[in-house]
Amino acid sequence: MSPEHNDKVARPRRAVVLVVDDEPLVGTVLARILRDHDVTVVTKAEEALALLAAGKHFDVILSDLMMPAMTGMAFYEELTRRYPDAARRVAFVTGGVFSPEVRAFLDSVPNEHLAKPLNAESVRSLVRRLIDQ
Repeated sequence: MSPEHNDKVARPRRAVVLVVDDEPLVGTVLARILRDHDVTVVTKAEEALALLAAGKHFDVILSDLMMPAMTGMAFYEELTRRYPDAARRVAFVTGGVFSPEVRAFLDSVPNEHLAKPLNAESVRSLVRRLIDQ
């Protein structure tokens, strides 16, 4: 194999990632974990929708489920209505406490989810899977 081929195998493509989490520290941690990608962090689902409405494209969207004002579930439902292609690229980040509503939601959607506390390799692996789809 040529050195160029080895480079392509070893290094996944750089993705454009949107992190939506009302906890700024979680956004900072995810941005550090995903430092090999272009990461935008917002603390409100409404901000994420505004970016999409402005024409911004994201390869992966990591969204917290439980946020004030607009939950990750409501955000996903809005994405499904307005930006169905973006909705397919969402993965959820959860606090691990599942109400019956959250459990029913996660069971009803095909999207993956990760539980906090986050494991760096699990996050990177999830992003690789989503960009390889």
